[in-house]
Amino acid sequence: MEETTYAPPTVPNPPPLHTYTDYSSIPSSILNSEKPTTIVFGIDEAGRGPIIGPMVYALAYCTLEFAMEELPNLEFADSKQLTEPKRWELMKDIVEKEEIQIGYAVTSLSPNDISVSMLRSSNVINLNEQAHSATIDLIRTVMEKIRAVNPETNFDAVYIDTVGPPASYTTKLRKFFTVEQINKIVVEKKADDTYPIVSAASVVAKVTRDWSVKCSAEIIGATWGSGYPSDPKTKAYINSNIHPWYGWDENIRYSWGTAKTALENSNAINMRWEHELVKKHGFDDVVGMFNKTDNEITKNWFVQ
Repeated sequence: MEETTYAPPTVPNPPPLHTYTDYSSIPSSILNSEKPTTIVFGIDEAGRGPIIGPMVYALAYCTLEFAMEELPNLEFADSKQLTEPKRWELMKDIVEKEEIQIGYAVTSLSPNDISVSMLRSSNVINLNEQAHSATIDLIRTVMEKIRAVNPETNFDAVYIDTVGPPASYTTKLRKFFTVEQINKIVVEKKADDTYPIVSAASVVAKVTRDWSVKCSAEIIGATWGSGYPSDPKTKAYINSNIHPWYGWDENIRYSWGTAKTALENSNAINMRWEHELVKKHGFDDVVGMFNKTDNEITKNWFVQ
């Protein structure tokens, strides 16, 4: 199956330039169960490294019975190891095949929100903290949705793939979810290689991001490759599409070093922010405002 033949429901048309969350319907094995069910979660992300496009966090879930008996036979693996057509086939199966009883939720963190959080003058929110917040919100909200239709549901485990320190992440999660709420919290590097439910989340995250980036490129007529800084097409796009005042549109992560270097190496206007002027120079009078250098403009009221 070619990727262009299937638009995943996790990406609105057109793809938003703001952060959003999308939820699947609850699988019938949970929704229609007349007895308490036991659920397992898997969480993975796609798009941590690129300078272009969103970072997508996906949570996949199913009953413990389905995870033990059916899921290992469904060819899920870390989405980066699957061929592109196979990823899209599996995503379509998750969405459309009744026998694949997997639910999901995704949070797509926009480039703009990622950058604004990282470029604050104070109370900076780094990428790991943004990832943790997205994960916690996904778990909490999906638990609430499931409990709303099946109050006696038990949550056996959440398996999370991480690139950061697993121990500190686990400790942080336990502050939000007690053992009574979620029996096991397993945070591991390469968890998508070990737990099929994490592999399913990996597929959802990767397909969601790929489709979002592809559609965004088509809308603006861009040829920007994968979005990773090492991709020659991405480099060429970043370096050849800089507006002297505005840089790029909101598909670009301005907090990335690649973006900063490209701006510094171009003829872009040197922006001075209000907090910088106050901190370093104090407030200027009216005459001082008109004596700015030709290559400097003050930008204080145009961003939040």
